[in-house]
Amino acid sequence: MPWSSDNRPIIVPPSTESLGKRNHDLRNRSTGVYQQYPLGAAILYAFYQVSTRFLSHSDGVLTTLFYSASIGAVITTIMVPFFWEPLELHQWCLMALLGIFGGLGHFALIKAFTHAPAATVVPFTYTNLVWATSYGFLVFGDLPDLWTITGASIIVSSGLYIYHREQVRRSDTD
Repeated sequence: MPWSSDNRPIIVPPSTESLGKRNHDLRNRSTGVYQQYPLGAAILYAFYQVSTRFLSHSDGVLTTLFYSASIGAVITTIMVPFFWEPLELHQWCLMALLGIFGGLGHFALIKAFTHAPAATVVPFTYTNLVWATSYGFLVFGDLPDLWTITGASIIVSSGLYIYHREQVRRSDTD
């Protein structure tokens, strides 16, 4: 991750420029490598969500947790030689806490998928939008723009509609 001169990470939000729409020219698709990170993260997150749902029904919770953690470790280890910088003790402690809380969160998600259908569990993951916005404001002093709010609203509305539809469908079968 690139860092600014005051040791804060530089976050590059998607924009029309990153989609090659400079001067309204849709044929120019030049994008910077840092602008492709959000797309890669979204694809990997979608793969993580789908694989967690499928594995939670066929394997035990700890087995699913092990497979997911192993795949994540392999993928991120591939990038280490390109971005690794030595860490100080407090950074190692923060990484350990991140691993512990991430593992506990993943364990809870897998457990939730074993006890409820995905249409019931997934809407609760939309609280990530609230947490990301809160941390973005508290840490970086940044608030989402109109396009971000619009996109988040579409995502949440779609998820809540699916949740409602599944509840109606379930009540019809009972």
